[in-house]
Amino acid sequence: MDTVAKPFGPWGGFNECVAHMTKPKSEGGGGYTLEQAKRVCGKLQSRLGEKK
Repeated sequence: MDTVAKPFGPWGGFNECVAHMTKPKSEGGGGYTLEQAKRVCGKLQSRLGEKK
């Protein structure tokens, strides 16, 4: 089975992470406010790295 690595964890980039994190939990998102999502994604980005 082939695995495709995305540039930033399971997301294509920082903005995709923020969009996912701000979705309601009932829709599979994180349920965070925009500011919370930016902080969470920033932390994840620093840990996982975003290839440019």
